[in-house]
Amino acid sequence: MRRHASAALLGLLLATGATAGLIATPAALAASAGTSSPLHRTFKRTCDTPSPGHAACNAIVVTSPTATTPTQPNPLTAGPNLAPLATPAGFGPTDLRSAYAVASAAAANGAGEKVAIVDADDDPNAASDLATYRSTYGLPACTQASGCFTKVNQSGGTSYPAGNAGWSEEISLDLDMVSAICPNCKIILVEASSTSYTSLGTAVNEAAALGATQISNSYGGSEFSGESSTGAAYYEHPGVDVTVSSGDGGYGVEFPAASQYVTAVGGTSLVRASNGRGWSESAWSDAGSGCSSYVPKPSYQHDTGCGGRTVADVSAVADPNTPVAVYDSYRESGWLEFGGTSVASPLVASIYALAGGRSPGNTFGAYAYANPSQYNDVVGGSNGSCGGSYLCTGVAGYDGPTGVGSPNGAGPVTPPTPVPTLLTPPAVSGSPIQGHTLSTTPGTWTGSPTSYAYQWYDCSTTATSSCTSPVAGATAATYTLPGGYTGYVSVAVTATNAGGPSSPALASPAVGPVAELPPVNTTAPAISGPPHQGQTLTASTGTWTNSPTSFTYQWYDCTTAATASCSSLGAAATGSTYPLPAGYTLFVTVGVTAHNAGGASPAVLASPAVGPVTAGPPPSFTLAASPASQSVTRGKSAAYTITVTPAGGFTGSVGFTAGGLPSGVAASFSPNPSTGATTLTLTSTTSSTAGTYTIPVTGTSGTLTAGTTVSLTLGGTCFFGFCF
Repeated sequence: MRRHASAALLGLLLATGATAGLIATPAALAASAGTSSPLHRTFKRTCDTPSPGHAACNAIVVTSPTATTPTQPNPLTAGPNLAPLATPAGFGPTDLRSAYAVASAAAANGAGEKVAIVDADDDPNAASDLATYRSTYGLPACTQASGCFTKVNQSGGTSYPAGNAGWSEEISLDLDMVSAICPNCKIILVEASSTSYTSLGTAVNEAAALGATQISNSYGGSEFSGESSTGAAYYEHPGVDVTVSSGDGGYGVEFPAASQYVTAVGGTSLVRASNGRGWSESAWSDAGSGCSSYVPKPSYQHDTGCGGRTVADVSAVADPNTPVAVYDSYRESGWLEFGGTSVASPLVASIYALAGGRSPGNTFGAYAYANPSQYNDVVGGSNGSCGGSYLCTGVAGYDGPTGVGSPNGAGPVTPPTPVPTLLTPPAVSGSPIQGHTLSTTPGTWTGSPTSYAYQWYDCSTTATSSCTSPVAGATAATYTLPGGYTGYVSVAVTATNAGGPSSPALASPAVGPVAELPPVNTTAPAISGPPHQGQTLTASTGTWTNSPTSFTYQWYDCTTAATASCSSLGAAATGSTYPLPAGYTLFVTVGVTAHNAGGASPAVLASPAVGPVTAGPPPSFTLAASPASQSVTRGKSAAYTITVTPAGGFTGSVGFTAGGLPSGVAASFSPNPSTGATTLTLTSTTSSTAGTYTIPVTGTSGTLTAGTTVSLTLGGTCFFGFCF
């Protein structure tokens, strides 16, 4: 913090009284102080010193104002028979427009421009304080209801961050400076959630997305090694004037003023003078300037004493000893006086707005370097020690503290850039087959587009009028057709230049219908069954993409397990199963081909081949019972499952019999015969003899037999035909 004081202050206040017809406010006292040079004041920085990765605002508030600036008549309170009431102390709109020769431009220009202010935290009274400033100076109202003033958070919403007294002063300062210079401009206030560069940068991007033509940033912090990428991520907005205050710490560079994508605005001391301009400026002693440690020199800068990016580019009033008037009522008394390069940044942004913008057709901050005659060359003053070089001294021509100079008029108005118009439509190339990638040309356009945006559409016919469904996420110049899709496709291209985006243009006709891609194998077929003569092998299909609708098979005769040794067995072996012939001793495999509407896949062979095929054991089978034993009360039944297990390629059916049945017990099988399993039911009577019995079960198939046993225990006490 830097403080100044004047010994003359007390005497001035005692010696000066109210003038007839004029209220004796501090502003009225200012009139008697003279206008040729400022008196010193005491002041303080509005925002705290930032931590790494964060920024502080560059506003300086006067804490003990001493008169320096003349008052202006207030047209709202002046009448034909009344002396005008005094406006607040500090430079007001008339002073600033006079100093920078924009009075006529301010009255006539600016409609259609949107000047955005980016700051951190919330000023709850922003709208009402803006209204007070503008009404006090007779400026047209700019309200949220009329659409002139917009206030959003960094995401474009209306859930604002917490209020902050320091940043609210910065916000009021910025809004009032835009109003002073460009009363016909719309104003967008974007409030970042925090002072981090991530939050502030996100707010800058949001301002650009909302259509800002100028974006003023009155904050900064120490340089850091990653600032080039941060600048590109948040401050690179071709066609938008992005201004940044150079800092209030004297000789030294801040970010984001160091970014090559912005116009860095330095600071001057501004006083009235008896010269043709009526004003004089010198480099302000605390304006930031110097040579960036990390950002390379942009092509539009040609000074030789700095190998990197030099700060600043241009300048405007910033000295708190020659302050501006600001109204802020959030935790403040109302009318205040401010300095700092926070004053200069919105002033320059607003002057550029009066000319319809300076970035269209220019590379970021390049305009001033190409048009030095439109700037006042600021000579004199210094902001620190740099060996007397131009980097910290106001010299003729370019210098660090004031850049090319301060604006001298709005300059020629930049005509609005027409948005691109279509000459030839986009054209889609590539095969309309599922899984294939289509690509599009942007078409040809007038207006030298700087970028293109793409959106692919799902269409029901070749007519583009049927293309009403945008494909989610398909916003690149290429599009891969998904599996299962069989409709039509087109793409809309939007071309953008400094004038804005064009109307979307669809490629016509839509491409399609999209053909299915033939199936693609993901898991090879497999063979099951014993490789024995007389046995039957069975092929699985494997697994496939693209929804096969059918499969064909071809069995192969192989000399080894390697599928390279295989040759087709011909038309007789084209089913999903293959019976191995007697006497065959080689290897066997199968090839499976999958089919869908998109075509047939290549045949995929089961690997390795199965074999060698042997004679194998003779056909046989075995029986097993479950459960093996049961206990029931006499007169009840017991059921067993008898399972046939084939061996040696047995495939016949088996008939069943039960022997050794005790007296009064009957046996039945269902089904009988069976190829797999049967149910044996043993039914007793009340006259059956109690005890445990082993009952043999025999299965017969031709000459083959097999057996097993079941155990049955009969119990219970019986009287008169009832057992329990």
